[in-house]
Amino acid sequence: MSQSKNPPKDREIVPEAPADQTPLFYRQIAALDAGRCAGKSLKTTIGFDFARNTNVVMLNAAEFEQAARTYPIVFASTPNPAALAILGLRQAENLFVDADGAWRPSTYIPAYVRRYPFIFHRSADGQQFTLCIDEAAGALEDGS
Repeated sequence: MSQSKNPPKDREIVPEAPADQTPLFYRQIAALDAGRCAGKSLKTTIGFDFARNTNVVMLNAAEFEQAARTYPIVFASTPNPAALAILGLRQAENLFVDADGAWRPSTYIPAYVRRYPFIFHRSADGQQFTLCIDEAAGALEDGS
């Protein structure tokens, strides 16, 4: 799966991020489709190295009870307010990912982290969603 300079519409950056950047963790977002992904399978595990340098991650309200047992939760007062789990006290510090890329055992893993490398792309009219994958994650391999 290669990256082109002018990606087709199905590979545009998801609208939840500013046009000049992709969402947290994501680097090369592309739509999953039968033609391009034929003969590919999903690796059993990709680890959590992608989250190693992240000291906060978004939470949704349904996670608060479980997440609060492990992480402090703060609320960002930004144009789009968000609940955030604190993963580290310093920039680029995640106290929950070890040297081998494993998440600390017996701790809750936020949904935003668990869903990686998948993400939905919303159509311009907001009526359709396309399942996408971060091709840079290396989660797809040959074979089925």
